[in-house]
Amino acid sequence: MMVKLKTSLLGSLILMVMSTCCAFAQIPITNGGFENWTPSPTGSYEEPTGGWWTSLNALRSLGAPATVEKSTDAHSGNYSAKLTTRQWGTILLPGLLVSGRFDIQNPQFLVQGQPFADKPTAFQGWYKYTSANGDSAGIATLLTTWNPGAGRTDTVASAGIIVTSSQSSWTYFDIPFTYFFNVIPDSITVALVSSGDGANFRGQVGSTLWIDDLNLDYTPLTAAPVAPTLASQVRLRGQVLEVELPASSGLRELSLRDLSGRVLKVQAVRAGSQSVELDIPDGVYIVEIVGANAPAFRQKILSIRP
Repeated sequence: MMVKLKTSLLGSLILMVMSTCCAFAQIPITNGGFENWTPSPTGSYEEPTGGWWTSLNALRSLGAPATVEKSTDAHSGNYSAKLTTRQWGTILLPGLLVSGRFDIQNPQFLVQGQPFADKPTAFQGWYKYTSANGDSAGIATLLTTWNPGAGRTDTVASAGIIVTSSQSSWTYFDIPFTYFFNVIPDSITVALVSSGDGANFRGQVGSTLWIDDLNLDYTPLTAAPVAPTLASQVRLRGQVLEVELPASSGLRELSLRDLSGRVLKVQAVRAGSQSVELDIPDGVYIVEIVGANAPAFRQKILSIRP
């Protein structure tokens, strides 16, 4: 089970990662599929390659256990990220993976944020979760900007979920961003934690969160604006895409692509009802219907095989 994360809960989730980092260029979720990992200088742990992600694994130098690991239990590809809440003496360490850097000299330890300058519509990905003794996990992202007049960081938008029960199979989430200001952010923070109150070092030992295929989506939450006479309808039933175009439609082209932009299907469609046979794995796809001198129709579809 998952619930949308309210703003106050987002704040507590990233309580210990409240610093800023500013730039003005779009940066995607780097290594969001967690396929690439790099050993630490001592070889005692690994981190996702690229320097975009960081964790509490740097405490290994002080004798702490690793709380973030590479896992071969993946939604796609070879690996996912596995976050586990563990005990370190009298301290409980959550599995915590954050876009930012670890600074043992900083009072807050984890310095959050990566440069980012765009306005995505949704935060997407896949997770599995083992909850120990009723524990919960947090999956959240914040878009922020520095407010020089007020001398503070403002939250531009947020999206996230709290996972409140165990999920033994890979589970998809697609959470729209809630925008509080109509401005371009300068930073993004993605925070993943295996215990919901991990920011306060509270949780249950053994709670484990697997994360894979994180993505920022820029597709409008509804179909792109179309002419009133072009009320196209698209439905996915199993592996058949049912398409209905109004009588005024001429010959059009339907294309299906995955979230990476790879085109999987192209087929001509006409006015009226028709079916398009598909053979696609579970996941989210974009359907686009275009034609000469007509507005484009775009829609997201979710494919889940029974």
